[in-house]
Amino acid sequence: MRGSLAIWGIRGIRGWKLAAWTAAATITTPTWAALIAVPDVAVVEGTPEVEIPILISSSPAEAIKDLVLRVQVEDGGPEVAVALGNPGGGIDGPSMTKINFADSVFASKPFSHEPSAGLGVTDPDPADNDAPGQFPQLIEYNVNLINAGDKVEANGTLAKVKFDLTGFVAGQVFNLYVSNTVAGPTEASDGNQPGVVPLSLTFDDGSITLQPIPEPATLTLLGMGALALCRRQQTRS
Repeated sequence: MRGSLAIWGIRGIRGWKLAAWTAAATITTPTWAALIAVPDVAVVEGTPEVEIPILISSSPAEAIKDLVLRVQVEDGGPEVAVALGNPGGGIDGPSMTKINFADSVFASKPFSHEPSAGLGVTDPDPADNDAPGQFPQLIEYNVNLINAGDKVEANGTLAKVKFDLTGFVAGQVFNLYVSNTVAGPTEASDGNQPGVVPLSLTFDDGSITLQPIPEPATLTLLGMGALALCRRQQTRS
């Protein structure tokens, strides 16, 4: 059984962050809308792990300064169910074992990224020894540009999250949410001063689908097709 956090640790997260932003804001109307999306990914059964990007896009291009990134697998899993007073509940799904901001839109400026208490992987650095946190199917990270005047364009990758697929079989499908987690939706602001303006976000949640290992005959046909393609290219050259 993986560890769990006190119930208030989940229920209190969304409340205090929204309250903090609301108290700081002198303008409450969102200035623009951006899309945060998670791809639908198909993975062959037996694949040990998969890394999936969390993407943001806006048109016309807009700017972002602060982010509260929330990612949840299914309903958060058994650990979240226990924390919310429902022992024995929760859908067991892939654990999140690593989060990488090295290639994110924030990387062009000095920035910080810290998990909320109990809602991060054990080691958020891009190292091989990362492991699930107290809630393996729920993470929340606070990402902030350090310099007061800095902003980045809201087009590109917000983060890459690695999922452990060990023990799961073909036919299983797991929903990935950035919109409707037990800690609330992913949130962002443009950092305008003197007020902090929450951004109006739309979401496109994703999924992981486990597929069967291809039959030997299928692999043979794929190999023959690749060989024929190589020969054709050699003939043209």
